[in-house]
Amino acid sequence: MSTGLLNWYHLADSAFPTGGFAFSSGIEASAKFGLFTSRRQFVETLRSAMEQWISYEIPFLKSCFNEEEDPVTLRDMYHAGMTSPPMLRGSLVQGRSMLRSLEHLVGADALARTRERVPRNPERRHFLLVYGWGLAELGMPLAEAQNCFMYINVRDAISSAIRLGCIGPMEGHQIQHQLLQEGERLLSTSPELDYRAARRNAPALEIAQAGHDRIYSKLFQS
Repeated sequence: MSTGLLNWYHLADSAFPTGGFAFSSGIEASAKFGLFTSRRQFVETLRSAMEQWISYEIPFLKSCFNEEEDPVTLRDMYHAGMTSPPMLRGSLVQGRSMLRSLEHLVGADALARTRERVPRNPERRHFLLVYGWGLAELGMPLAEAQNCFMYINVRDAISSAIRLGCIGPMEGHQIQHQLLQEGERLLSTSPELDYRAARRNAPALEIAQAGHDRIYSKLFQS
């Protein structure tokens, strides 16, 4: 096993300080609003979220690895796709944390181009953009970046559901194993699309996420 691969595993570690533990990607709001009330419905909700990551976030991620793409247009288009304040807030907080953590790990000079592409004014340091441009600059292969991105998102959603008491730990890991296998298959068969063809296909999840701020008592920030 190469040292490089071990370093990529490090970036996927749940302890890597990006602040993901504070956000539920809409799982908390979905639970509170009754989007799922059973294990089967939870799996379907998370499957919809996973399919949306593949149809929306993955095309943007692929574009981050394409040196011919205009970074200004790419980041402005991704910013425009933030359809709710909780989603926007979570993306920016985690993006800033991701950039800071990566620079602390490998040095600011190794991520000079990434920092130029995600300015602070106006705020455009979204997690996916920092993740994509940052890992491309550090030399992570695109296939590994896609797999790592899917793993991080599925794991964090499962972790959120466990902390909310929606599922138990053993059940959560069983669901995670099942969905990651499905995600790997979907990634391998998904068309080679760039950000211009990105689309959202989980409207119920989007609506629930947008209502997160109206939850009276909540554990997560999104």
